[in-house]
Amino acid sequence: MKVKVKFFALLREAAGTKELEEELEEGATVRGLLERLGDRLPKRFRELVFEGREVSRNVIILVNRRGIRELDGLETKLKDGDEVALLPPVSGG
Repeated sequence: MKVKVKFFALLREAAGTKELEEELEEGATVRGLLERLGDRLPKRFRELVFEGREVSRNVIILVNRRGIRELDGLETKLKDGDEVALLPPVSGG
């Protein structure tokens, strides 16, 4: 199955692209996708998305424009055609 991943702001710079399409196995989860991206993309991406071996709670993750906290968190199962958006924490002043 194919999933589209979109990167925003600092994460876009770290990934070196604004979006990509990732081929995943059926039943793949958000956690599995992030681990795969962390292995494939530049080291800076992994440093921003992970704290040690865990996904940083500061990264905002949306699946089809819904926050994963509204779904099953990092264990949210992905389906063919899903769109995953990765955003850095919101800051402002």
